[in-house]
Formats: sequence, structure tokens, C-alpha cells
Amino acid sequence: AARMAAAVPPGARILVQGAPGPGFAAALFAAGRANIVLVPLDVRMTADTIDRIAALTEPSAILLGTGSTVEPVTIPRLAALPVIELDDLPDAAPPEALAALAARTPADPDAPVEILCTSGSTGNPKGVTMTQTMLLASTIRCLQTIPAGGNRFVSILPLSHIMEQVAGLIYAVAARAETEYITTLRPDVIAAAIKGHRATALVVVPQVLELLFSAIRREADKSGKGATFRRALRIAPLLPMGLRRKVFKTVHEALGGELRMVMCSAAPLSPALQRSWEALGVLVVQGYGST
Repeated sequence: AARMAAAVPPGARILVQGAPGPGFAAALFAAGRANIVLVPLDVRMTADTIDRIAALTEPSAILLGTGSTVEPVTIPRLAALPVIELDDLPDAAPPEALAALAARTPADPDAPVEILCTSGSTGNPKGVTMTQTMLLASTIRCLQTIPAGGNRFVSILPLSHIMEQVAGLIYAVAARAETEYITTLRPDVIAAAIKGHRATALVVVPQVLELLFSAIRREADKSGKGATFRRALRIAPLLPMGLRRKVFKTVHEALGGELRMVMCSAAPLSPALQRSWEALGVLVVQGYGST
């Protein structure tokens, strides 16, 4: 918060782009304290899309981290703006930055804290204004639906995504969960991270669920147990969740043995895909994207 307060005046807007991680998380929590409005950018956005978003939001600075694709010098609208290192945000701030923060009143909870831009699948991206009150209301819903305590997340979606922000970050902190960040959709890397972190929960889009389930099915075929796997999938819905996990013990061991729930949002989820995961003994909870 101090680093951002030292860079821009109260109420200013800051573009932020980078891989999910502690810096991006720090920016989201710090924005309200520093009375700054974040404009998160997906790392896959083109320069043309970023230029349109900059014209819409009129930023005063740019936060850039690992994996960012923004090159301010190539976008005239951004060329003169100060650049802040996103990955440095969690580090101790210098005294002058702390002084700038101490003199600043935090944002009102009902004032804008973010402008989230839609994906552009129905035309040019549209800016959706978010407040702390809105984010916390969604977090409270998550806490009412998903009990707190003992969860470990692997974060797969970008933190420019509202579902990841609420369920994978703000809820995770409120529920005292641990989060490991990865930056790829490769099924083998995701599976290794889930196993290594002994993840209990994931926040995903349907594409990720499909990729992971396809990898599980391929592994069963490679081991010569494809027919047995498919037969077990047909029988499993007749069993309680605990027994389903025992039937698919090998699958669960490959995923660390503790994955029990996935939260899915952002696109239509095929009922067949949801039933397949629940046949394995993993609950699928659908989220509603507030953008």
C-alpha cells in the first residue's frame, strides 16, 4: 500500500499485469488502504486491447510483474507513466513511502477499488466497477457455502479473474487456507502441484477440469485399466462419496490424496463433466461470476 501511495495520488487508477502470486495478492489487498483503483489485465491481452482499456480507464501508473506482456514504450498512451515492480510490493517499503501512506485516508468500502474488464468475447472489453463491499459480500457467500479450516489451494486462474480473486484469494485468506501459485495450464504441471501441495480444493474454469480429467483417463488407458476405469465411473454414482474415493484410490494418490472439492465458473460446465468428477469423489461447486 505504501509503495502504491508513493507513486500516485488518492483515487488514481493503476493498470496491473503479471503472473498470479504474492505481489498480485498484495496489490489487491493494498488498493483499499492506499485508496487506489486497480485495473487488472490478463497476461494474454494484446497491445490493442490494453490500449483500449487504458483509454477507458485513464491510468496514472502501471504495475508489472513476472509474465507481463505490456511494453509501455510501444503504447503511446502508456509510454510516460511510472512503472512499479509488482513482485517488489510485498517487500518493506522505504520511509518516504510509509509517510505517504500514513497521510492517506483509506478508501470508503463502497467506493471503487477495481475496474475488472470483461474478456471481450461479446465485443470490446467492458469495465465493471467493483467495490470492497461487493468483494466481501461474495466472500461471505463463499464462507457460508464452503466451511473454513484446513484447506490448501493450488491457484491456476489469473488473479485478473473475479472467481480467482474471491474464491482463490480473499476467501482463502478469510478461511486461513494455504495457496500455491502456478502459471501454466499443462495438466502434468497442475497434477504435480496438486500432489506436491496436497491440495484439498481448486478454483477452475471448465477447460481445466476437462484437461485434468482427460489426463486421468489417458493414464488409465496407458496402464491397461481403461475398461475397469470406465466401468467404475458408471457404478460410482450409486456409492457414498467416501466409497467413491476408495474405488478411485490410485487416482487420488496421484493427486496427493486430499483433493475433495473444485469450484468452477466463467463458462458453461458440462453436466457430464461434473458427474465424472463427482463419480471420482470430488465435489464440484459452481460459482457465479459477478462481472
